[in-house]
Amino acid sequence: MATLGASLIYGAFFASAGYLLPLCIASFGGALIAAIQRWSLARSALIACGGFIVLAIYGVFADTVEYGAPSNATMTELFWGVVGGWARMLTVGLPVDVRGDLLITPVLIAWIAGFAGTTLATRTRSALAPIGPPLAAFAIALLFVGDRPGTHIIATTVFLAGALSLALLRANQSALRYGVPVVVIVAALGIGVGLITPLSRGDDRFDPRDLHKAPLWIADTLTPLAEIKSQLREQPPRQLFTVRTDPAVDRIRTATLNDYDGTLWTSADQFVVAGRQLSDVDGPAVTADIEIDTLKGPFLPVVGEPTRLDLTVDDITKIGYSEASGVLATTEANPKGLRYTIVGNVNPRDDQRLHAAIPSATAPLPNGPPPQLRALAQQLTLGARTPYAKLLAIETYLRRLPYNIDAPPGHSYGALTRVLTATDPADAASHAEQHAAAFAVLARALGFHTRVAVGYRLPANGSVTTSDAHAWAEVAFDGVGWVPFEPTDVTSKPTERRTQWTVRSPDHRPEPASRSPTRRGPHPGSLRRARFRLG
Repeated sequence: MATLGASLIYGAFFASAGYLLPLCIASFGGALIAAIQRWSLARSALIACGGFIVLAIYGVFADTVEYGAPSNATMTELFWGVVGGWARMLTVGLPVDVRGDLLITPVLIAWIAGFAGTTLATRTRSALAPIGPPLAAFAIALLFVGDRPGTHIIATTVFLAGALSLALLRANQSALRYGVPVVVIVAALGIGVGLITPLSRGDDRFDPRDLHKAPLWIADTLTPLAEIKSQLREQPPRQLFTVRTDPAVDRIRTATLNDYDGTLWTSADQFVVAGRQLSDVDGPAVTADIEIDTLKGPFLPVVGEPTRLDLTVDDITKIGYSEASGVLATTEANPKGLRYTIVGNVNPRDDQRLHAAIPSATAPLPNGPPPQLRALAQQLTLGARTPYAKLLAIETYLRRLPYNIDAPPGHSYGALTRVLTATDPADAASHAEQHAAAFAVLARALGFHTRVAVGYRLPANGSVTTSDAHAWAEVAFDGVGWVPFEPTDVTSKPTERRTQWTVRSPDHRPEPASRSPTRRGPHPGSLRRARFRLG
């Protein structure tokens, strides 16, 4: 019973109750084998090993069994699950779907705890020794759950009831009926104290995932911002993916770039294996059903601030999620055929609320921006009474710049200075790459925390092609999150494919497609490098 209580902790680890039956069998199975005292300790241990293998084959890796017998895949999964399952548990985003490679370690711990505790209970006279293995299993489960919020009331109640009753029974069997009220009182006090302490919130709990990052390197890619022009010029446009959103949104994001070194906007996200639950951000939910066609990896489309992921593929270990930026990525270079449903929180841009909002702490520009850019930022915002009004002034100015996808590429200080200070309209011609980068740089020059978002605008039919490639800027506000700004007048794009979109005037401020909490950008670099934390 104490071991079962420890096993219930994993309810905060898994997204469904599919873990319960194997762990119940493990908690009692090991104990039952150890309880047969006519066997020697060595024989009991050998039979316990065999029982665990049977449970692992038919209770954990049953999907690999062929014609009722374990296959080579079953034994391979079992071996690597026992050896490295614990490492995979420490590299996934919680909660996760119940999978054999993640379930095998809790089953093994419960089996060992049940067997060892019962062995001590039947072969020693110590009153407290049998509680040791279940207590160790309880502590290990808490480590795997990490800083997930929750008080684990049911698990703690079952554990304390089993452990204290066992200690009382072994100390004085005749006093069992008198000690039951004591057990109840002690258990209730323990739970009550836990509920009123800060630990119950989970904010300051220790999480072993913070001690070690286990990266899996995927192919380095040039910053996605530099690839927008080549996509826009591709003829004929190539279909990348299809998406159906409910309710409708006007854009979808693939990457966020937090670092600027004066030459490139980049990021260096680190990923954990994506679980079903991605984040706990509140807001209106948008559901997007996505199917990848020719979109290259590693970055995958997401909507808003992702909160939930449902995959229709079996091997989800190839999908990673960055908690720092809300980016979804895959280890597959060509994820054609990948289907998934992503749920994200998307809030409309509320001008009244944002005029009163306070910008988040700034992210400084490297090496100091050119004096012309800083002077332009100050000139554009003269007379603006609120921080948000300053951002609107920059957005309006950039939307009036001439749009031309044949303009020279690049978003370095030099390229932005050329575009923003040009006297010749031909030199001022630019497109979304320069507009998004310029907004982020000008706003940072005024002390705002900005980043560049790369993704695609969504046509009405949901069929996204290379001609839909786009970039925009986002600014962080305290208590609000990342607020998108559209510094590009997309209605001026010289393409007839855009007629299916709702035509918007240059002064129209589009509703944002994402909202996320303020995040801290990682270290800069000239290439955007993505890492997966895998065992």
